[in-house]
Amino acid sequence: MKCLGIESTAHTFSCAVVDRNGKRGEILSDIRKIYGPPEGEGIHPREASRHHVETSSA
Repeated sequence: MKCLGIESTAHTFSCAVVDRNGKRGEILSDIRKIYGPPEGEGIHPREASRHHVETSSA
């Protein structure tokens, strides 16, 4: 059975595909895009949201 996992946190957007065959599991893909604010600044919700929208459209 194959499963698609999508996760979004304050600074990371990621997708993974895993396959399970009996008791064995295999990670087929695991892609992460991390939002990094300018040095010395914290995460701004609007900018992080924009990053996630642009990343998820790719």
